[in-house]
Amino acid sequence: MRKILFWFLLFLFPFCVHAADKTIFSLNEVTASPGNKVTINLNIDNKEKFGVLTARIHYDKTKLDYDSHNLLGLKNGVLRGADNNADKGLVVLYGITLSDKKLMTDNGKILEVVFTVKEDASEDIPLELEIVDFGIDENKNLEYEKKDGIIHIKGNVVNVKPDDKPSFNDDLKEELKKQDVDENDITITSSDEDVATIDENGNIQFKKDGNVTIEAKDKDGKVVYAKEYLVNNKKKISYKPFIYIGLAIIAILILLIMRKKKWVKRK
Repeated sequence: MRKILFWFLLFLFPFCVHAADKTIFSLNEVTASPGNKVTINLNIDNKEKFGVLTARIHYDKTKLDYDSHNLLGLKNGVLRGADNNADKGLVVLYGITLSDKKLMTDNGKILEVVFTVKEDASEDIPLELEIVDFGIDENKNLEYEKKDGIIHIKGNVVNVKPDDKPSFNDDLKEELKKQDVDENDITITSSDEDVATIDENGNIQFKKDGNVTIEAKDKDGKVVYAKEYLVNNKKKISYKPFIYIGLAIIAILILLIMRKKKWVKRK
């Protein structure tokens, strides 16, 4: 029995090592607010030593506007270029070719793409990565893994004063209906209880100036609704009185100068 187990494990060992040595292509995970620009990186953790490949980034054109891209180059290859197809919501990095059939041994970022998040975007935006490897004569059908990206949408910050009592539960209930989440499974917490606390009924009490995020999580710990508040008790300084005082002083000085000139002439 031991011999059988030994040979079985020995048989599996090469496959286990091979699986761990797969090349990984990945897009990053970022957070952005509506209307802001965001940079998405195409990264490669190269273990398989790829030949010639094409990378495609699929994005939601109703939530993102393409701005620009930047090719970062390869040590053993040439990036032929990248194009954007706005109609299809597609950025294509194409023609990574290698001279003299050398395999690509690069790691790290190979492409940066800049998007603008549209003003009406309110939900997280997934980015799907597609890789096509053409291989070379000695290396075809190489295995790899890919990790899609995501843009987390950060809502606009609500400016409040310590005495304000904004509604949290009303908006939360609407969101729970959309996601079909049971209200009894929700736990509401404050990211900084020194700035604000919230009770079981959703009543927020602001304590001091600062940023705080109120989050509602389901029974699995997933955030189903969150809102960020900027507590600011500072009053805006009005510069109008200083302007009026300055103008009055200038006017007085002008009058004094004019009177002095008249007095000198009379003498």
